[in-house]
Amino acid sequence: MLDESHPVGKLANFRDLGRLAGVHGVIKPGVLYRSDDLATIDEEEAERLASKGLSLIIDLRSSDEVSKGRGPLREYDIDYLNLPLLQHSGYSHNLEELLAPGALTNEMLGSWYFEVFSKSLPLIIDGLHAITEAKGAVVFHCAIGKDRTGVFAAALHAALGTHREHIVRDFARTEDNLSRVLTRLSSADPFWTKEVIEKSGVLLRAHPEAMMSFLDQVDASGATLEEILVEGGATATLFANLREMALSESPEH
Repeated sequence: MLDESHPVGKLANFRDLGRLAGVHGVIKPGVLYRSDDLATIDEEEAERLASKGLSLIIDLRSSDEVSKGRGPLREYDIDYLNLPLLQHSGYSHNLEELLAPGALTNEMLGSWYFEVFSKSLPLIIDGLHAITEAKGAVVFHCAIGKDRTGVFAAALHAALGTHREHIVRDFARTEDNLSRVLTRLSSADPFWTKEVIEKSGVLLRAHPEAMMSFLDQVDASGATLEEILVEGGATATLFANLREMALSESPEH
């Protein structure tokens, strides 16, 4: 499950959200990026990212993770915002319990995403506002670029009007990158040994069913993601500003 040939100082799950389509238009390339951990990259990788015109990093990791360092991008003239989604949601977990065989299903993972999204609305909305104020490209990330990043990406996609199938497909693209990103994770955190990763099940997978479960539970709540954002304080002006900043004019299907 690990690609030990991947250099641990290079990102493994960095990607452009450009060209994903929705009811209001298509996301412009080179504006919004999602990623795995930016704090563990090397100087060469930092220079590569900075050359993309990054103006804002949104770091979704916990304060404990951030306290270990932000890596070489800290030295660049790029704004930084820490939004610790799990910490803010009050979520606590016992990894040993979650790693027990069959302990976690994709449906349960989707339920967790819904819980994190619902309880972290103030931080998520702060992040959306920050994107509208950025002077250039924006990247948001956590450790793997799957769970916290996936929840934030879903909220951003909802605000932009991205089609549901593209939200699911964007999440599932991480699955193709996991052998490399988990190599980086195991190098950065001694807890994640090869043995622990091998028995992790869906916890360290990015099956489309997990994101579909999240979106199904949003539907079951009787509101859309966009409506929940509005209930949490997002405004029509915020949505308009996001769409003006990130979208081209012609919707695609």
